[in-house]
Amino acid sequence: MTTRKIHFIGIGGIGLSALAKFLVNDGHKISGSDIKQTEVTNDLATNFDAKITIPHHADAVEGVDRVIYSAA
Repeated sequence: MTTRKIHFIGIGGIGLSALAKFLVNDGHKISGSDIKQTEVTNDLATNFDAKITIPHHADAVEGVDRVIYSAA
């Protein structure tokens, strides 16, 4: 399996945060951005080694293999 760097726009949401955790457990590196810091984003940064950018910024997607977003 190839390890991918995956960035989530809106990572603080329940759906994307769950997908991010699943992909970390599958061996991928994740990062994400959201409009505000929450317990969810703190958990991802602390327990899943995710680089979280608050608020969204274009530089956050530099060097990633995939970008995932949700309109939710």
